[in-house]
Amino acid sequence: MNILIVDSDEKALTDHLDGLGHELQKADSAASALEYLQGDPDSFDTLVIEANLKDGTGNDLIDKIREISQTIHIILMSAEAVSSDMLMFFDDLFLHYHLKGASHVDIDALLADIEAEF
Repeated sequence: MNILIVDSDEKALTDHLDGLGHELQKADSAASALEYLQGDPDSFDTLVIEANLKDGTGNDLIDKIREISQTIHIILMSAEAVSSDMLMFFDDLFLHYHLKGASHVDIDALLADIEAEF
């Protein structure tokens, strides 16, 4: 699976997903993620986005991504439980939520579900 990880410091997850054989690209900001997607929006199956980015929020980035693609899967990671501003995205069938710091087994299960759709 081709995954774009948008997070400035998520080395453990990157190493874990790489070890499972996923093709990974890393973006450390919302701006660099958008550059990847505007260049070739079909090059990624899934985006893994940190809720708090150095140049904006994950929610702002999701809004911009949805202008490019309505169907790319997004896993939003946050160190906090679901907040009210995240609830607006729950009608998005291609958005998944992952509590940052939770077991990698949880994100593996999410990715397996996504991959089964292909």
